Amino acid sequence: MSHGLDENTNMMYIGETPWHGLGVKLPHGILRVADIPEVCPAVAFEQALQPMYYERPDGTIAKSTTARALIRTDTGAELNVVGMQYSPLQWEDRFGFFDPLVAAGVAEYSTAGALEGGRRTWIQAKLNKPIRVGRDDIIEKTLLLSDGVKVATTVGATNDRVVCENTLTAAMVGLNVQAKIRHTRSNVMRLEELTDIIMQAERYYEAVGERFNRMAEVGVTGEQVADFCRVLVPDPTEGKSTVRATNQREAIMRLFENGPGAELETAKGTVWGLYNAATAFVDHERGTNREKRLVSQWFGSGKALKQTAFDAATALAA
Repeated sequence: MSHGLDENTNMMYIGETPWHGLGVKLPHGILRVADIPEVCPAVAFEQALQPMYYERPDGTIAKSTTARALIRTDTGAELNVVGMQYSPLQWEDRFGFFDPLVAAGVAEYSTAGALEGGRRTWIQAKLNKPIRVGRDDIIEKTLLLSDGVKVATTVGATNDRVVCENTLTAAMVGLNVQAKIRHTRSNVMRLEELTDIIMQAERYYEAVGERFNRMAEVGVTGEQVADFCRVLVPDPTEGKSTVRATNQREAIMRLFENGPGAELETAKGTVWGLYNAATAFVDHERGTNREKRLVSQWFGSGKALKQTAFDAATALAA
């Protein structure tokens, strides 16, 4: 499974080592985006526009008036062919959007990286006030900024930790609150106008936290647990074996009763515990190997199963 990182130094992170084992691990979070070149120089590169030329039918060389080449100034590598109105968003501008939050102690940089030779970049910041379900269950809140030479810069809220091409794609598909910045000469000014995305993200996370805490307050009966599992893993069409479906439902029930975190007050015998059992099943038990599980939970049936579990749990807690 491709992670999309060209070199080991093309990303940085704090906390748990990513699934691919690559990247520069930071002993503590960086305080300013200006510190990035010291810890992960491959991410901090400048972009420049260069004229493009073409050969006329008579053999003479002419300068294009409709397109230019976007290049990396450190390697000279071409990133894209762009129009005359395109204006590069330099790494300090796109990454520095979160600097005021970090300086104020509201957030901490958590991951950053460059993919496809620098054609896609991202930086992620973890908000320092996580969602708290009950007293002991904590869910991190993060903001993601993703930039690509072929797409607009996007800022939004996500629960996915981004460490590679696959997780970036998955996070972008599921971005909950977002704003886009076009690559024009006014893009830096527009970044400064996007502080309201933080307030939108906080409102989103507040709503999610309320929903999760409601799940933790509602108990479930054995019949409700069985019905929940049948919604997630229904029996196959008539005439086919039900062994696999039965085993999967039993695995979810086992995780509900004895899985990681099942002993917490918020999870024991509650809708919240049932929802967490379903996500634990997708992340750690479903599928034949870890690689297939990762692809499934990011893009495939595992991601859909988590959404079904969330919808079913929300209905139970209503």
